Amino acid sequence: MNTFSRNISQLLATGEWEVIVNHRCDLLTEHMIYSACAKHVRFKELGFSFDHPDSFFDSRTGDVWWKTSQIREIETHLLLPQQYEELTKRLQRALDDHRAYLVEFAEKRHRASHDPSIVEDFFRRSEQTVATIFYFQLEKGAHKELERQGIPGHVIRSSLTDTTRAAQELSRIAGTHATEFKQNDLVRTSLSSELAEGLRQFVDRFGYLAMKYFQGHPWTVWEAYEMAQSALLQPKTHPSESKAVSTSPYVAFLEDMLRLRTEKWELMCYGSSLFRDMVIEHFSHLVHYDDLLSLKMDEAIDLFRGHFPPRALLEERRGFVVSSINHEVDMWIEKEEPASPRSNSDVKEVKGITAQPGKITGTVKVVMSPRECSKVKDGDILVATMSTPDFLPAMMRAAAFVTDIGGITSHAAIVSREMGRPCIIGTKIATKVLKDGDTVEVDADAGIVRRL
Repeated sequence: MNTFSRNISQLLATGEWEVIVNHRCDLLTEHMIYSACAKHVRFKELGFSFDHPDSFFDSRTGDVWWKTSQIREIETHLLLPQQYEELTKRLQRALDDHRAYLVEFAEKRHRASHDPSIVEDFFRRSEQTVATIFYFQLEKGAHKELERQGIPGHVIRSSLTDTTRAAQELSRIAGTHATEFKQNDLVRTSLSSELAEGLRQFVDRFGYLAMKYFQGHPWTVWEAYEMAQSALLQPKTHPSESKAVSTSPYVAFLEDMLRLRTEKWELMCYGSSLFRDMVIEHFSHLVHYDDLLSLKMDEAIDLFRGHFPPRALLEERRGFVVSSINHEVDMWIEKEEPASPRSNSDVKEVKGITAQPGKITGTVKVVMSPRECSKVKDGDILVATMSTPDFLPAMMRAAAFVTDIGGITSHAAIVSREMGRPCIIGTKIATKVLKDGDTVEVDADAGIVRRL
C-alpha cells in the first residue's frame, strides 16, 4: 500500500504538486497510462534524480498533476544533444513497432472471441507505447534553453500528420462542393452522391481522430459534413512558415518531438478505434463497450476471460483518481466535488506564449470538453484548458485559439500553425478569467488576450 494520503485535498495541501495537462478521460485509459509509467519509464537513464515521475489524474477536473520538484528538474536539466538524438530514435522505434503491431491486430482481432490472449496482448503492447507519453515532458528543458538563447518558439516547424491532413481534406471537400454547401445552408436537401462519397471516405480515413484513447466514437458523415461546412465559411488562411532558420540542435529535437507526440497520439487513438470496433462487432453479447471504460486495465482483460467484476463498480467510479506515486500504481474514489475556481472579472489581460502570430477580435467560447464543441460558432475565439484532436470540430469554426496549458509542441500549437489561426498557449488562467460572450482581442504577436 502506498504511504501517501489517498485524498486529493490533503495531497494538494502540501503545495508539492503542479498541473501540467488537462483532459477529460476514462478510467481504462488512465489506468493503462499509469501502469505503463511504473513498468516502462526510466528517467534515471537520462541523468535525472528520479525514475518514475510522481503523478496523479483527477477525473472530476481532468487535471494531471506532477510533483513540482520533478517539473523544475525537467525544466533545468538540459540533456546533451546526442542524448536528445538517441531519445527521439527510441521514441520513433516505439512508434514504428506499434504501427506494425496494429496492422497485425487488425487482421487477427476477429479471432479474439475464441482467443482472449489477443485482447491481453493488445493491452500489453499498447501499454508499452503509451509509456512514451511521459518522455514528451522533456521538451520543457529544451524550450527553456531556446528562451535563454533568444530563439522564438514559432521557429519550430511542424510536420504533416493525420491531424493536419484531416483539416486539409475537409477544406478540399468544402471547396470542391462549395455550391452544394451553400444551397444546403438555405434549403434542406439530400447530399449529392459525390459529396456523400467524399465524406464517407473522409470518416473511413480520419474518423478515428475523434477518439480520445478509448473514449468517444469515430466521426460520422454528419459530423464531417458540419466540419466541412465550417471550413467553407472560414476565411482562407495559409500555414505560416517561419523565415528564421536556426541550427540549434534543440530546435531540431523539438521539431522531432512535435511530430512524434502527434503521431503517438494518433496511433493510440487509431488502435483504440480498432479495439472499439472489435468489441462492438464480436463482444456485444458479453459487454457494452462504454462499460469497459469504467474498469481498470487488468479488470478489462479478465472480463474477456469470463471473470466479471460487480457492475456496481461502474456507478461508484464516477469520480476517480489514478496515481503513480512512490513507484506504485493506485486508484481511489473521490466523492466530494472539487471547489470551483473563482474567476476574476477585473483581469483585463491574459498573457501566454505565442504559438502562431496574428491578431483578431472575436467572442469567447470556453470549451472544457469535446462535448461542448458545438457551442463554438464561426469566428468565435476558442478558449480551452488544452486541446486534443477531438476538439477539431470547434477548431475548424474558431478564428483563434487560447489555452491554459501546453507547450510549443502541443496540439493547439500544431493545428494553429497548419490552419494559420492566431494562437496563444500556456496562459494558465484563460478559462478562469474569460467567460462565454466576452469580446476579446487575441494579439498573438505580443502573446496577449485583451478583454474589450
